[in-house]
Amino acid sequence: MPEAEPGVSDALARDRVARISGVHYTVTFRIPASKAEPIEGSEVITFELRDTTCRSRRSNETATSSCRPQR
Repeated sequence: MPEAEPGVSDALARDRVARISGVHYTVTFRIPASKAEPIEGSEVITFELRDTTCRSRRSNETATSSCRPQR
């Protein structure tokens, strides 16, 4: 069995770079004065997605991408 790659495969990373841009994170925390109270938080991630006709998939540990040509 092939050894698993750490993180995202190179092929999948290249596919994401080609289709996803403008990634922004907004992270908010509510930190109470009392240490006994829990810290609450939320995160909003926004991004621009190009060419939603593309479909990425993994087969036999190889990431592949199937996209229709853009017109």
